[in-house]
Amino acid sequence: MGELRRYLRPEMMPHLLCPGCGHGIVLQALLRAIDAVGLDRDRVAVVAGIGCSSRLAGYVDFCTLHATHGRAPAFATGLKLVRPEITVIVITGDGDGLAIGGNHLIHAARRNIGLFTLLFNNAIYGMTGGQLAPTTPPGRRASTAPAGNVEPPFDACQLMAAAGATYVARGLAYEPGVLQGLCEEGLRHEGFAFVEVISDCPEYYGRYNALGRGPEMLQAQRRRTAAVAPLLDRKARLPSTVMATPGSPAATPAGVIATPEGRKQSPPGDVPAPVGSALATGVLHRASRAEFTRVCRNSGLHAWRSPEDPR
Repeated sequence: MGELRRYLRPEMMPHLLCPGCGHGIVLQALLRAIDAVGLDRDRVAVVAGIGCSSRLAGYVDFCTLHATHGRAPAFATGLKLVRPEITVIVITGDGDGLAIGGNHLIHAARRNIGLFTLLFNNAIYGMTGGQLAPTTPPGRRASTAPAGNVEPPFDACQLMAAAGATYVARGLAYEPGVLQGLCEEGLRHEGFAFVEVISDCPEYYGRYNALGRGPEMLQAQRRRTAAVAPLLDRKARLPSTVMATPGSPAATPAGVIATPEGRKQSPPGDVPAPVGSALATGVLHRASRAEFTRVCRNSGLHAWRSPEDPR
C-alpha cells in the first residue's frame, strides 16, 4: 500500500467508511489499476455523485469534483468534451447512478463518451439510512421495505450494454486482483467503459437481512459467483436477470449458467446482486464504436472554456 499513498490525501484520513464496508478494498484496486496503467496524476479527473461510494473522491489526490446527486456523468461529460485528452473517472453507487442519476448514466453510455465509470453496488442506500435501491433483490428487506422488496431489480451491466456502452464488466470486492485487471482494461478502453463492483454494506443490507458482517458477506460473494470466461469455454449462457428468492414468483430464465466445480451452491439472495442463480463476473460485453469526443471533433463541433476563465 505504501506506493499508493501518493494518490491519497492524508488530511482526509481517517476515512468515514463503516467497519466491513467493501469500498476501501475497491478503492485500493482502482488505485493499483491507475498505477499499473501509468496515468499521470495531473491528467486524471475523478467526478463523483452523492453516497458512500462517492465520498471516495475526497480521499484521492487527483483533480476531483463532488457533483450533485446522480449528476456525476453529466458533469464528467462536460469535462471530457472540453478536455478530451485527460482521463475522466466517474465514481457512483447503485442508488446515485441507477435511480436519480439513471437518466444521465444511460445517455453517457449511449453517446459512448470516453468515461471510465465505476459503479459500487451494495443493493441498498447506505449513506441515507438503508432505503430500498433499484438493485435490491426481491424479498430482501430495507428500511423502506421492512416486509421485503416486491420490485424487480436492475441488472446494471445489461442496462449499460443495452444503452450502448462499449466495455462492460462486473467485479467483486472479494477478488481485488481480478477487479484491478477489469479496471485496467476499462481505463485503457476508448469509449464508455463501465465496471460494476459488488461491494457489501454490512451495516444496513447485512443487518436487515441477517447476512452477517463484512467477512461473512465477502465469503457469500465467493459462493454465489461464477467467472464468465470458463463458462463461455463450456458454451454456457448468461443467467436470468431476476433473482429468485423464497416466496417470490419463479423467474423466467433468460439462459442457463453452470456452477463451476468447487463452488458450493448456496441459497438465493446471499449476495446483493440483481441476477439469477449465479452471478456472472468478468468482462460481459465489449464492442467497437467511435468515441463521442472524436465524433464531435470530426463533425466540426467543439467545446471550449469561457474567455473569462483564467485557467
